[in-house]
Amino acid sequence: MPFKKPSASTASSTLSHPTLHPARTPSGHEVRPRRRGNRLNPTHLEWEIEHPNSDSRTKIKYNSRDARKGRFPLRSHHHAGMIESHPTSTISIRVAHHGERDKLKPHLKLDVTFWVAVAFWWGSAVWVANGFCVWLPVVRPSTDSEAMAPTASALAFIGGTIFLVGAYLGLLEAGNRGKENDFGSSFESLIWGNKPSAHSVSSSTDDFPKSSANHEPSEFSWMPKPRWKEMGYIAAAVQMFAASVFWISTLTGLPGVIPGLADGTGSRAIIDVFFWSPQVVGGLGFIISSLILTIEVQPRWYHLKPLTIGWQVGVWNLVGSVGFCLCGALGYSVDSRAVWQSDMSTYWGSWGFLIGSTFQLYEAVWRMPESSDK
Repeated sequence: MPFKKPSASTASSTLSHPTLHPARTPSGHEVRPRRRGNRLNPTHLEWEIEHPNSDSRTKIKYNSRDARKGRFPLRSHHHAGMIESHPTSTISIRVAHHGERDKLKPHLKLDVTFWVAVAFWWGSAVWVANGFCVWLPVVRPSTDSEAMAPTASALAFIGGTIFLVGAYLGLLEAGNRGKENDFGSSFESLIWGNKPSAHSVSSSTDDFPKSSANHEPSEFSWMPKPRWKEMGYIAAAVQMFAASVFWISTLTGLPGVIPGLADGTGSRAIIDVFFWSPQVVGGLGFIISSLILTIEVQPRWYHLKPLTIGWQVGVWNLVGSVGFCLCGALGYSVDSRAVWQSDMSTYWGSWGFLIGSTFQLYEAVWRMPESSDK
């Protein structure tokens, strides 16, 4: 159904005409783009803003990852209503106007997006140190010592725990679309028992609000409602599951948890089930999550976007995920070549995660500030 022309009462307001993907049309007055038979919300949209009393138009673009990461400020746009009881509505959405991507600059905002990137960066750095401790004695046996194995195990546990925290923060980020700025006050409330301020940021990056007048304020949630129609949330949920399973291997890898693990004298069945299998299952989950995040930033699943920072994050995390999965898969074998490749997979996989998290940290810092932050 096409949008109506603005009435005289809204002649001074900006009218937005979404140019949607083929077969996607607004549904009712919620302006919720959908594709028939497609249960996932769109990841890419384009608008043309028609300025009042002028023939000029401004093109704006929306993609779900940039919106989730808060890289562009919230902007309110008015559009003609679909039914008589709602002649006009307002949607607030994080979009990029034409040419604004070239204007991104460092803007430090300590919201949940920033802490997700920080957690994964530090977790990846710890895993690189772990990989080095595991790999070095293999290529240079003279460097091996009694302290090397316990050190590697401790680093693996720390890195796995930080990854688990990062995965949980990523789930909070995906489930609190539009409320990411309230993370700080909500955290203080959780720790100190202070009541958070009753305000929120209205964002339609997930399900465009029906109207600015009807949008009820909500607070940052530590147990957000699942958003299974969002690719970003699905990826975060898979990542949370994978990190939880993978963490089991870091726990059982600690000295004394599985007798004989370090020197190879322990039960192969117990080692395979409780040490190597969680790495394989967790690694597969990381692979699936990385693939979803990579596809999310592509206009089509086959249309690669190597110059997009979100694509780089997804691809390098995919490299790291493959490395971690191979580490567990090759660990089932006692062949010396498989052992060598298993240790190497941990090392280069950790570097893949570190490169990806560095891109993610850059993405979290280089943003356009909100108008109130300028």
